[in-house]
Amino acid sequence: MSIVDPTPGVTRDCVAVPITHAGRTFELVDTGGIGMEDGTPIGAAVQRQIEAGIEAADLILFVVDVRAGVTPLEEKVAARLRQRPAGAGRAAPAPVLLVANKVDTAAFEAGAAEFFRLGFGEPLRVSALQRLGLADLLDAIAARLPAAAAPPPLDDALRIAVVGKRNVGKSTLVNALARAERVIVSEIPGTTRDAVDVRIERGGKTFVLIDTAGLRKRRKVEDAIELYSRMRTEAAVRRCDAVLFLLDVREPVTEVDQKIAERVEASGKPCVIGLNKWDAADAARGPEAYLAYVRAHLPGLGFAPIVILSAKTGFRTWSLIEMAEELHRQAGTRATTGLLNRLAKAAAEWAHPRITRSRLPKIYYITQTGVHPPRFRLFVNDPRCFTPDYRRFLASRLRESLGCREVPIRLDLRGKRAGRGSGGTSHA
Repeated sequence: MSIVDPTPGVTRDCVAVPITHAGRTFELVDTGGIGMEDGTPIGAAVQRQIEAGIEAADLILFVVDVRAGVTPLEEKVAARLRQRPAGAGRAAPAPVLLVANKVDTAAFEAGAAEFFRLGFGEPLRVSALQRLGLADLLDAIAARLPAAAAPPPLDDALRIAVVGKRNVGKSTLVNALARAERVIVSEIPGTTRDAVDVRIERGGKTFVLIDTAGLRKRRKVEDAIELYSRMRTEAAVRRCDAVLFLLDVREPVTEVDQKIAERVEASGKPCVIGLNKWDAADAARGPEAYLAYVRAHLPGLGFAPIVILSAKTGFRTWSLIEMAEELHRQAGTRATTGLLNRLAKAAAEWAHPRITRSRLPKIYYITQTGVHPPRFRLFVNDPRCFTPDYRRFLASRLRESLGCREVPIRLDLRGKRAGRGSGGTSHA
């Protein structure tokens, strides 16, 4: 879930993941390192997030490096934790569980005793790398958690990945929707590294926003951290239910934007295109001009709705979530066999495609094989007669006829007899 690298200060945003153990469900939050201040705005923002995490926590895991021993920085962290406030609605500060990490072999067991003097009792000995002692750690966490109602399950929450190139306002949008500084915002490119899940609730519904790292051309990727960030972004698209693809309305559509659009289209996930920073747009150009420009330069997402917004001012930000909900509903569309059979019969009258291989393409019948995205199997005379343009046309007509105009669908063309034509699935 979190990027791991020997470089100090890799973790910036708080990365949270739900865990269930021994009948208890809790959220584990990985924070940046205390004491990693570097005098920059990003460093200050990291420390603010740590402070907010300490204040909100029901239990704090103080992780130390058994190989390094007790350092001045550990003593500084211990002093900070001893001075922690009780937190909102609590009579006493949250308890602290001391965890001695990197006890990879028995030779390091004795070294953990040195940390007694930090004042948090006997440390639990673990090796995260070797996965040693983790069961005992989970038991200790479950035993120390306060009695509380279980948090709402995330299985039913709509997961929405926020993607785009660098500095288009993804983190600003997530914070605006969460109404809190959940992720760090900076003008410095590459501020967000991990894919950060932020849970928000509104109107009795739960949503999980996945803030992702901004992408750029592969040949400009500088180091392993940026490579891992790209991988986290791609994984976020795979595990989400809908994508918010953010563009900066002040900038032209670039090659990076087009590559992102291609990946989103290939994923089969519903997509809302957000034109952000409308508060700074050219007043001489109307919304129609911007929409037409985006449609012309991102033809692969021609079915995706476009929302004009400003994450900075909050203008129409919630419209993105409402649209994502609607697209998720469309992506779950199921058609009756009777309707699909009528569509198959009507297909010959929809258009007169160019004849290929001296044969006119014919559709005998259609069946639906899945949802999210809607998937259809078309039994035809010869898949090779169906050109890419005609397949896209068929997909468009199916979307229109089935009431799922704004989501991608998949077409699997099968020949009338085994061995005839290559078949294959079309993305449309």
